[in-house]
Amino acid sequence: MKSNLSSFSGNKNRHYSMFSVLSLAAVVLAVAIPGPNSSSDDATPYYKLKQWEPAGPRILSTKIDNYEIILCGGKGSARRSIEVLQNGRRVYADIDDALYIERGINGNGEKFAIIGKDITGNRLPDLVVADKINDDLWRWTVLELGRKLRKVAQLSGAQNSVEFRDVNNDGCLEAIIERPQAIEGPKIVLRYSEDRFRSINTPELSID
Repeated sequence: MKSNLSSFSGNKNRHYSMFSVLSLAAVVLAVAIPGPNSSSDDATPYYKLKQWEPAGPRILSTKIDNYEIILCGGKGSARRSIEVLQNGRRVYADIDDALYIERGINGNGEKFAIIGKDITGNRLPDLVVADKINDDLWRWTVLELGRKLRKVAQLSGAQNSVEFRDVNNDGCLEAIIERPQAIEGPKIVLRYSEDRFRSINTPELSID
């Protein structure tokens, strides 16, 4: 399957809204989260630029198999850049004023950066990058670090409305979605299965 890496362009003006704050519940309840066949931009992706300049000195650099993840940023500045290298070749890059590597919560309640943790359940390492689209909308992108880097899913919502947690202590992270204030009920629990996130809420699995 061809990876749509071109969808990771630097054009932040495009409306990526998979669901806005008001329409979040309708989309999540329908569990219509796109997988790897998302549409792409015409703009050149950052990772293809020959003259790439990081946002500042390295904040984090870690290796997973033949991948290296690099987070850069300057002191006193919110601007950050993320690079993913595979065998020394850049295969993903992004830079923005609101950009970070998402943190998850394991079965013991401990927080950690989601680098190399399994979200898709296929025993391949994953990376979650969060970025701000506009004042009302954030986006969480799940990248699979397999034989080739692959975007497997994106979730969108208000700031801090999505978190990743190992809810059943099986070593695989689920996505926990905060409902809009206008809709009562427990948080929505999504598990990645068969190329998309699917709701697994049950009376026994209810997170307030």
